[in-house]
Amino acid sequence: MGVVQKTEGGDFPRVDTGMYDAVIRKPTDNPQGKYGPEVKFEVDLGTVDTLEHGVAPVTLIDYCSLKFSAGEKPSKLYRIAQACGFDVENLDEFDSDWLDGKKCRVFVEASPSTKGPGMHNAVKSYSGRRAQPATNGTDTPVAPKAGQPPADDDDLPF
Repeated sequence: MGVVQKTEGGDFPRVDTGMYDAVIRKPTDNPQGKYGPEVKFEVDLGTVDTLEHGVAPVTLIDYCSLKFSAGEKPSKLYRIAQACGFDVENLDEFDSDWLDGKKCRVFVEASPSTKGPGMHNAVKSYSGRRAQPATNGTDTPVAPKAGQPPADDDDLPF
């Protein structure tokens, strides 16, 4: 694991805007959220190139309401569950704990910080791993490492 030096003002490692492979971790329900019941979770991007610290582990924090609804404008929780591969159309209820360890792709961009001056990374959207190739901050899709099978069965050459 890379060593990241402490910087002023809680300056966490930032990444370039783009699509990243991610794993949802540690979903925690909060019945008294700022705007009502919510779930807070980590969005683990793994070890990626950062703007200030070279290659380093990056974990973002995201929130969504505890509403699980479909329709013309599905809830954020519904869209995240769908991106993680759940058959949301056939679910009558959803337990946010089911997200723990699930893989998806996220679109990350810099946004003004709500906790002081400067910018921070924010997850702007979630999609399934087969929807768009992840670039992990580069201009080209990420290829599997040598000796590892492709991430999706559709990537197999036969």
